[in-house]
Amino acid sequence: MPSALAPMPTAGRRNRMLLLVFGSGAAIGLHLGLLHVFLWRSLWALPAFVPTSLIFSAVTYSLWRWVFPRFGASTLPRRVGLESLVTLLALTCLSVVLTEAVSRFLGAPSIFGSPGGDELHITITPEMRQRSVRMYALLPIVPTLLMTIIGYHQYWARVLTLQSRERELTELAATAQLAALRAQINPHFLFNSLNSIAQLIHTDPDKAEACVERLAEMFRYVLRRAEQEFVPLAEELEMAAAYLEIERARFGERLRVETRVDPSSLQQAIPNLTLQPLVENAVKHGLSLKMGTGTVRIEAEVGNGVLTLTVGDDGLGMPGPALERVYERVELVGQAQDGVEALALIEAERPDLVFLDVRMPGMDGFEVLKALRRPSPHVVFATAYDDYAIRAFEVQAIDYLLKPFARARVEEAVGRVRSRLATAHPGPDLESVLRRLEEQQQKVYVTQIPVHSGKRILILPVSDVLWFAIEYRLVYAHTNERAFMTNYTLRELEERLDPALFFRAHKSSLVNLRHVREIVPWFGGRYKLVMRNQAGSEVALSRTQARALRGRLRW
Repeated sequence: MPSALAPMPTAGRRNRMLLLVFGSGAAIGLHLGLLHVFLWRSLWALPAFVPTSLIFSAVTYSLWRWVFPRFGASTLPRRVGLESLVTLLALTCLSVVLTEAVSRFLGAPSIFGSPGGDELHITITPEMRQRSVRMYALLPIVPTLLMTIIGYHQYWARVLTLQSRERELTELAATAQLAALRAQINPHFLFNSLNSIAQLIHTDPDKAEACVERLAEMFRYVLRRAEQEFVPLAEELEMAAAYLEIERARFGERLRVETRVDPSSLQQAIPNLTLQPLVENAVKHGLSLKMGTGTVRIEAEVGNGVLTLTVGDDGLGMPGPALERVYERVELVGQAQDGVEALALIEAERPDLVFLDVRMPGMDGFEVLKALRRPSPHVVFATAYDDYAIRAFEVQAIDYLLKPFARARVEEAVGRVRSRLATAHPGPDLESVLRRLEEQQQKVYVTQIPVHSGKRILILPVSDVLWFAIEYRLVYAHTNERAFMTNYTLRELEERLDPALFFRAHKSSLVNLRHVREIVPWFGGRYKLVMRNQAGSEVALSRTQARALRGRLRW
């Protein structure tokens, strides 16, 4: 299953943090080393200060990466106090050890014990030299401590929070996708199985009874595993076998099944209800139209710890919207993937009826019609857009179907073409078609939507939503209390929500105008919408949408 969202570039952030910490440490060490070269005329200052500064940086990075995230203090002051204490102890021990090591290497006085050595000819006593060495041990502690605490809370803690949120969102997206898949699968195989059983009730009651038993096994499996996301492959194979028994009762000897399963793969975990839909597609789209015997193959093997599951057939493949199997006396002569292919196919086949979409790659539906040789075939537009209806009838379209359309609507359009062909009536019935279009355009907008709260699904009234926004490729519904993840895109929400209430303020946000408190000018001709929540949240309003909102509200 593809990932519900693209992974965050955590490695890039980590590399930037390494550059910040160690770059700052190297700069500080180089500065101190050059300063001492100038004051003391000693080239040993550079190899003494630069490596020790880098060691301080390494300890800071270690605290950020592995120590601070483990602290569980409830309040920020307690957490900062604990971090400061640990940092103070760590840096003090490190500074003392490094200073003592460098002092011994350079022959300077030790931090501990009585000062020794001869007096120099300058007026610096051993006691003064010892105090200066001790100062060098103390000086790096406070600035490094501040950089450690402030830097962690300003940047590194935010990185960890974003990583944790990404993992949570990935899990929620995967759970939502699996739940949506199951919601589609369960009715799907139920209806197909009942259809197979219905065909056997009058011709072979015994087989029909056996099929009902197999169907019961399938439902027991679904109910037993409803809350489990992953199941052993062996159970999925049993589910698929029950389904194939139902289809074998319908197809008889025409359906053969070949299974080759590695025993080591039987306990491999796969997403629930994965295998049966693949087998069903192989039977339905591969073998149902094939003359003679057809074979479904199921193979499973484990290699290098990876399970490879293959479902194949030797049938005809998926033919797409096969109208000849749905409507009487309708022959599907071809289907196209884009406008250019549609034009070539229509010119070659010269069909009586063409179903065209409005928006297609290469050429849109109107461009295809304009390029056709006369006389052109009868055309029915089948599209998700209601903006082009009048234009469609201006080019003599027979009907205009808005997706999703019912079978009865398609049958009505096909019947109208048949009547037109029989009577050679030249023009469309614009009045009746426009009346049906008006009926289709009477939309009922949703008043509540499902949202995710952990593993729970909440039903949220849309009136409680202040705005919808895209974050990490997912759409969140923002309320006064918090933000909830949804399974919709902004385009889907825009189509389902009342446009009198919700306004597309930006390509990444959809705003409930009843919750807008203020419109604040921003730079570049843009504005910000201030919401009516306690935080006074702001939502960006693009220049183009600002003009649209100004025309709508007349401010």
